[in-house]
Amino acid sequence: MRRHAGPLDKRKRVTRCHSCSKRRIKCEGGFPCEYCTRTKKQCHPPGPSSRRIEFVLVNSSTRPDYQTLGSPALIPRPDDSLYLDYFALFVERCQFTRGFATISTDLLPLISSSRPLKDLALAIGALEASRRGSLHTYRGSDSPQVASFGFYGRSIEAFQMQIQTSQGIEREDVLWTTLFLGIFDLMTENSGDGWANHMSYGISRILQAVKPVDEPSPLRMTLLDAFQTLEANRAIIYGDASFLVQKCWSSHFLGPNTHPHGAMHSIIQLMLQVSGFSQRFFEEIESIPSDDRPLHPLISELAVDGCRLHEKLESWYSDTAPQRDESDPYSKLALAIYHALGLFLSGNYGYYSCWEGQRLPSLTLVERERRSNTVLSLSVSILENSSIPGPLILFPLRVTGLYSTGEQQRQEILGLLGRIQRQGFNVAERIQGDLQQCWNYQDSHISLLRMIDNIPE
Repeated sequence: MRRHAGPLDKRKRVTRCHSCSKRRIKCEGGFPCEYCTRTKKQCHPPGPSSRRIEFVLVNSSTRPDYQTLGSPALIPRPDDSLYLDYFALFVERCQFTRGFATISTDLLPLISSSRPLKDLALAIGALEASRRGSLHTYRGSDSPQVASFGFYGRSIEAFQMQIQTSQGIEREDVLWTTLFLGIFDLMTENSGDGWANHMSYGISRILQAVKPVDEPSPLRMTLLDAFQTLEANRAIIYGDASFLVQKCWSSHFLGPNTHPHGAMHSIIQLMLQVSGFSQRFFEEIESIPSDDRPLHPLISELAVDGCRLHEKLESWYSDTAPQRDESDPYSKLALAIYHALGLFLSGNYGYYSCWEGQRLPSLTLVERERRSNTVLSLSVSILENSSIPGPLILFPLRVTGLYSTGEQQRQEILGLLGRIQRQGFNVAERIQGDLQQCWNYQDSHISLLRMIDNIPE
């Protein structure tokens, strides 16, 4: 009896039984062979070795950047079910909201009935398999990463056909497809622009077209909760306002996993308000000639409105203190956002010198350092001990980096951003580049001031 040659075996046929192979002698006489007959041994021709993926569980207290898998499985061409399993693993380790814990199971009916959504789930699953390095394919077959972009292209093509009609955009799977298209872009694009476009020109336009519903399903509420979180991050990172600040929408983002007075929900609402104010802040100041700014009424108005937002942030901190669980990762995320918003709001006023006599939402140097250190400490804890994905702390890390002057703190921030990138989110590279550019400018400006101070009079 013969066994099949392995993929790295240069021989065309392998016919030796176990005993002959072990002794490295010629195997003759068929089955049983002459040697085994003579020595009265059982003749066992070796069969093909079975390979399987083995998950290595790790202690959550010493959680690495990614889970380690056993020896990569060598398969000719992965079937859909395998990549869907990896999609479930991705969702399990990247819970954008509390409701995401069961989303891979809850979405199964939609995935099985929607071609665009299924192809997109396969694309994300293939990316996850590629990141983990747990699958190798035979030569001539697509690698998981190549397969991922193939699935993505198929999803886009089917999705574009699906939304051609007005009935198409009202379907539940269309909203989920758009959300995951943005998440796919977070994983594959360095710029983050694809994610921003899918959020602002994709799901935002679709939601506004279908209008809010009075009693959304639990699955729809999970989607809205995730969208609100991602949209708030998009708006503040890109300096945009969002339609979600409208009262008709904010009241529809309270689902089974979101309490109206919960810390996470309320800080996201404040995040949206600060983002909208920031856009208005820069637009109105830039519309006023620099010489006219100190006495212009809009300047006083912007100072007052900024102080009101600062007071709202401080009220949030004191009001949510009794209900905050310091060990809960989402409470830690809410606190990181709170400290980052305080830094962001006060920092905007430092770009202009037209505030003489105005009361501003400013922070002292000690307060800035304290908030920056707190953001870094919370970010480390979130990345090491939770399933909250890295993109949700990009804004706190970016703001902290803007006001960081010490080399040690800068390296720590870059290390955390690198960790997020190793999680599979290439968008972290964009934040790294922005911070490096900012730091280079700050350092050169400081060097120039020192040179001027040393010039003899």
